[in-house]
Amino acid sequence: KVDWSEPLTTSGLTGDVDAFHKLHGIAAEPGFGALLHYFYGDEPQHVHAFRPLPSAVLWAEWHVCGFTRWPYIVGNLVWLWAVAVAVCLLARQLGLAEPWSTITGPLVLLCPTLGTMAVTRLIAPLHDIMCTFFGLCALLAMLRWLADEERRVPWEYLGWALVACLCKEQGLAVLLLGMAVALLPGGGAGMPRRRLAAAGGSILIGLVFVVWYKIA
Repeated sequence: KVDWSEPLTTSGLTGDVDAFHKLHGIAAEPGFGALLHYFYGDEPQHVHAFRPLPSAVLWAEWHVCGFTRWPYIVGNLVWLWAVAVAVCLLARQLGLAEPWSTITGPLVLLCPTLGTMAVTRLIAPLHDIMCTFFGLCALLAMLRWLADEERRVPWEYLGWALVACLCKEQGLAVLLLGMAVALLPGGGAGMPRRRLAAAGGSILIGLVFVVWYKIA
């Protein structure tokens, strides 16, 4: 059982030691310079990982919430609701029946199961939830671009896809999906040149992220 009002300590995190060290890494270097360092160097606890946007969100949350547990859990719930809404919007764009059950889906995570870790674990789920949300935004933007033949380059899709990659490296899968959607026949994508431009843009964003990742 998790006491949401309990301060964040090594004993009070029920095994979420990563959160403890990351928050204390932020507390040790709380300045704006440290925040910028997440985008070209290590994460707050100086682990060689490159997921700068979730770290930046955590940096902002720490400045507001400190080591109080429950605001971080509320933040995870907000991100889960955002993912649910994005799924509904994507289904609507595809012409599918509105999956309103998705809206209530996050409530299941409040049950006493392993699924609660998506809410009570403060760090690990944030990377995945943010990556999923921005990945869904990217795919939604791609579908909207396909439906509007006046727009030449899917800038919105490419931007959201890069943001998804900056949340977690699994965002590269979004670029593969975007390429597949752009190259599939039908969907109002217009001329083959336009399709190839979208696929080429996906490859370019992927290369930008990989180079950025290696430099960081």
